[in-house]
Amino acid sequence: LNPTIQYKLDGNIHAVRTVIPYSTELDLSAVPKGEHKLTVEVYNGNNLMGSREYMLIIGEDNTSLKRN
Repeated sequence: LNPTIQYKLDGNIHAVRTVIPYSTELDLSAVPKGEHKLTVEVYNGNNLMGSREYMLIIGEDNTSLKRN
């Protein structure tokens, strides 16, 4: 059984990937400026195997990502 990767932005599912490479692109054009939480979750079937959280900071001129 291949793992499933979920990408969530502020708790809402942004993308689900089941094939390597497990990557996605974020379209931030509609996301308001400020701090947001990006969560990456790994599932094996219905079981959550692990997760990682990041703080996404959208500013006037740049965007930064920090691991929590």
